[in-house]
Amino acid sequence: MRDFPEVGGIVGMFRDAIISISRSEQKDMALGGAIAIAGALTSNRFSLNGHPVKSSMYVMNVASTGSGKGAIIDFANSLFGPMGVGSSPHHILSGLRNYSSDVAIIANLSEQRARLDIIDEFGQVFKGLATKGDRKSAVGECLKDIYSVNGHFKGHYTKTNGWVGGCVSPAISIIGSIQPQTLINNASNETLFDGFMGRFMYFMENIDVNWLGNQLDGGLANGVLDHITKACLEAYPENPLIDKDMVGNLIEDKSKQDHARVPMKISNAAYSLIREMDHEHYNDMRDKRLSGLAMEAALYARSIEMAQRLSNILCISDGRRTVDVNDLFLAKDIVYISIERSMTTLLASGSSKERQNSEKILKIVENQKLGQVRRNEALRHSHLSKKEFDDAVSYLVAAGKLDETEIDTGAKNGRKTKYLTLAL
Repeated sequence: MRDFPEVGGIVGMFRDAIISISRSEQKDMALGGAIAIAGALTSNRFSLNGHPVKSSMYVMNVASTGSGKGAIIDFANSLFGPMGVGSSPHHILSGLRNYSSDVAIIANLSEQRARLDIIDEFGQVFKGLATKGDRKSAVGECLKDIYSVNGHFKGHYTKTNGWVGGCVSPAISIIGSIQPQTLINNASNETLFDGFMGRFMYFMENIDVNWLGNQLDGGLANGVLDHITKACLEAYPENPLIDKDMVGNLIEDKSKQDHARVPMKISNAAYSLIREMDHEHYNDMRDKRLSGLAMEAALYARSIEMAQRLSNILCISDGRRTVDVNDLFLAKDIVYISIERSMTTLLASGSSKERQNSEKILKIVENQKLGQVRRNEALRHSHLSKKEFDDAVSYLVAAGKLDETEIDTGAKNGRKTKYLTLAL
């Protein structure tokens, strides 16, 4: 399996700083954290052809307790704190630490358009998404919209306050952490690959790495934070809100004010390359779906969009203002290696829920004296939704483990009773 390429610039500085305070040498997760942090810093500061440069990233570290993922949180807190870039009024990027509701996410959005949310126990959100709880589903839908928004974000409608959170160019970056077992126990194909969770880049814990013990040293070495802060303030310019329109009229509603941005460019060669990459990606996704590889296609569905965002981050991180082909190649490598290294776990997790449902139904049938049960009775005892039940039964029938039969019970309306029977 391929290793991630070396990354320099400020992203590389972030990764190395995270490792310097980490318990173990988790380079992959440190890289994921560095990308999300740099994405938040880049957001709403640059324009390309007059349009805001998108750079916000959703990053998920899949790791067990004690793996060293806390070093990312400690570094981000230091960098965005008052001793770091947080000393500048235009670099206030520290965001939420939990997602209680969609209203909480958007409540302060117009005042803080770009931010980094660090959700250390993302498992609680994921469980809510998996069970389709109303509050957690609303969280997923809200963050899905913000990730993809172009221009003005309408916000979300609330019963008490009407529309809340509307503003121009929101850009939330996320670092989430989830336990592997929580992912496996609560995952389904729909949860992992549709909508919200499909917008994440996944970075996996490497269990075969050296112990460092750097967390025992009390934090970043003297001068490191100052050095990184200075580099960040030079690379990521201030971006005040513009309070007047094109003809000089005052824009009184702050939520309708947009940021002042520094123009950047994309080279002609890089522009041609991104079109070529997108065309190739489109054909590849089509071929995968036609070949029945729908889940693999879903894993790669947003890879080019992620690579394009990451190429912007890498360019700015390197102190440049023109995206070139090397930025795109490096970004694509990182995105595709992230998918390759997480694919086995994600595909297994995505299918585990269906397997669990199937095993539950099979056990219900096996516990019947004749190995046969009414279909609606099996549905009732399974405590599954009708869709989950139907999908699991279809799998068991296709696998040759169950037979579905209809028996005429002599009812006056002629309706037949459906049974599930153990296959011979």
